[in-house]
Amino acid sequence: MTTDLLVTRNDNPYAGEIAMRRIATEIRRFLKSDDGPTAVEYAVMLALIIVVCLVAITAVGTQASTTFSNVANSIGGAS
Repeated sequence: MTTDLLVTRNDNPYAGEIAMRRIATEIRRFLKSDDGPTAVEYAVMLALIIVVCLVAITAVGTQASTTFSNVANSIGGAS
């Protein structure tokens, strides 16, 4: 991707259109290359890792809450 992708001149009435065409061209090039499927695979792996982390945090949080409640009840500090 070029670094001047979004650089436009103010005196050109078609500057925005030119920039959008450049962006579209870069997106098409990205999707046609082999990097596209690789990026999708990484996104799927990241999503699965996030789901596993959320499930683990929820399970640990529930277990910790139960443990703290048991400790509070056993020392008589529960209200």
